[in-house]
Amino acid sequence: MIKTCLKGSIKLIILCVSILLCLFFSSEILRPIDLESKDNTQDKVDGFYALDKNSLNVLVLGTSHSYYAFNPAILWHETGLTSYVFAGQCQPIEVTYYYLLEALKTQSPEVVILDVFALGNQSTMCQTEGTYRVNIQDLNFGENKYNAYKLLDNQNAIENLFDVSLYHERVTDLDFNSLENPSTRKFNPSFGYSLNYPKNQITWDRNELEISERVKPDSRRMEYLYKIMDVLEKKGIPLILIKTPYYIDDEDAKIYNSIWDVAEERNIPVIDFNQKLKELNFIFDIDGDSWHTNARGAMKVTSYIANELLEKYSFSENYEQYNAQYQVEYAKTLYALYSRQFNFEILRDYFDSTGVTVLINYNKKGPIELNNEDLSNYQSLGIDFSLANQLISYRNHEFVIEDDEINLEVNNHHYKLDSNGDLWIDNQWINSQDTSLKFIVIDNETGYLVDNFQIDFLDQLYIYRK
Repeated sequence: MIKTCLKGSIKLIILCVSILLCLFFSSEILRPIDLESKDNTQDKVDGFYALDKNSLNVLVLGTSHSYYAFNPAILWHETGLTSYVFAGQCQPIEVTYYYLLEALKTQSPEVVILDVFALGNQSTMCQTEGTYRVNIQDLNFGENKYNAYKLLDNQNAIENLFDVSLYHERVTDLDFNSLENPSTRKFNPSFGYSLNYPKNQITWDRNELEISERVKPDSRRMEYLYKIMDVLEKKGIPLILIKTPYYIDDEDAKIYNSIWDVAEERNIPVIDFNQKLKELNFIFDIDGDSWHTNARGAMKVTSYIANELLEKYSFSENYEQYNAQYQVEYAKTLYALYSRQFNFEILRDYFDSTGVTVLINYNKKGPIELNNEDLSNYQSLGIDFSLANQLISYRNHEFVIEDDEINLEVNNHHYKLDSNGDLWIDNQWINSQDTSLKFIVIDNETGYLVDNFQIDFLDQLYIYRK
């Protein structure tokens, strides 16, 4: 009798485990695939899980305000520290708490940075049921994902935990690729950062708010902020609260004042970038729009944070396994800083402050009509419009005029700009000099082609990029 009951119990356990395993793997296979976008939370969550264990010095949490303003490649370039932005679009602070618990399973960051946008009232404009799902659905199966779903729907949290119940209609979309390693997490080469291209005109003008009043934040949101503080305090991990630049309203400014009071009581440092616009020389819309920073703004914000980290915190070691990827991402950041604009002051600033080589080719084709200011600017770049043809290279803060052609080796990549204006990279023809003036910008560390643009002088200045 006992043996029969025991066998029956074992069979029941095996059946239950089998059902759970089927549900788990079916959920992984049917997990929705987000559309490619800068706000793709799936890519950011997958990328975090794909990291090597204990490979981060700094962990950044929050909403889109975090992943547009903090660029891990800049932090690495200026400090050697590794970081990841483990954040989600319009992410509620309650979900951020479970992101932190998930992160601490595999990482031991020496500093955690949290942007507090989710505690303000403006964040509620984009927080819906869909927002919760998007931020939760790609977390690893387990207690944290279950508890996060309970925030959304306590009664149906178990059902929500299994994607097969929600996305079974995807069965018709499956192919063999869907069945191959469904649990594999894809590495995120940007380390959670989303790059916004800069603009070159001012459409917003915003001064720093001078508001001293306080408004208490929502009690439930504050409950989860306290939970985040308590977890990190217990682990002995320093927390920094920040607010990235955006078009803040008076009500949220008062809410943040209350949060800064709480932080002061608990000896938690605060960086409110909305009160540092002048110090950073942060200009809307040059460095960011009314909601998010762009690549230029992110460089200013991240550089400020980098200085704070170096001055006030100590780090045990630097992880080197991602150095090559960080360098490529930094070069891509430079590309974004150059592209979509042609401001001489900005160009010279980045030529002088970053490790790039600039190749300039000028072929005198057609009439050139420039005002005195434009003529002076071009001449400051080393261009002599009296010459019919010239090649100029700019490296180590000096311009050098070449007689025939430029041959340059940069990190095992061979660049040649011949006297006809043809560009060759590793013996491959890239494009020819179709217009009057060509600029080639190369990152010295990686050999990455940062930018390649041509300028034609007609009645007005035209810029072509390839």
